[in-house]
Amino acid sequence: MNGEQQLDADAGSGMEEVELSWEDYLEETGSTAVPYGSFKHVDTRLQNGF
Repeated sequence: MNGEQQLDADAGSGMEEVELSWEDYLEETGSTAVPYGSFKHVDTRLQNGF
């Protein structure tokens, strides 16, 4: 392939984009959400800018 050719990652994939609903996913799979407290590292990053 030469440098002039560019590939479109979505070209010909045949897959359509679907919006995910976590509530629907959890219900359909019989799963439960992880408690918010499990993501303390996210709060820390938001506070210190990292």
